[in-house]
Amino acid sequence: MKLTNIEMSNCLSNLKSISGKVTGRLAYAVSRNMRKLSNEVLEFETIKNNLIDQYGEKNEDGVTAIKTGTDSYKKFIEDISEYSDIAHEVDIYTIPSDVLYDSVLNADEMLYLDFMIHENSSLKI
Repeated sequence: MKLTNIEMSNCLSNLKSISGKVTGRLAYAVSRNMRKLSNEVLEFETIKNNLIDQYGEKNEDGVTAIKTGTDSYKKFIEDISEYSDIAHEVDIYTIPSDVLYDSVLNADEMLYLDFMIHENSSLKI
């Protein structure tokens, strides 16, 4: 599957947000894809984090962030866009849609998995 750096970054973030909620085959698939995406997006994430450090400001918790709508944010977007749309072929582990039926995920969280789901041709709802 061909994914851009920003797509991989978003997919990885989404998978991390639900990884503690899933079990069984779904947990297996989420874990495999988290590992694969982590490896593929490593350089992009390093560049992104360096740019956040460069353009961001530390808050009272010590976390560096960039406020949207600022000149710093515009510069960050300009610099990161050079890398965001670079596409890579990623060997995504896919699972049939019926694996989701017994999950505790809500509809929004299920959409996070859309890139790794293949439909069952004989499945009837």
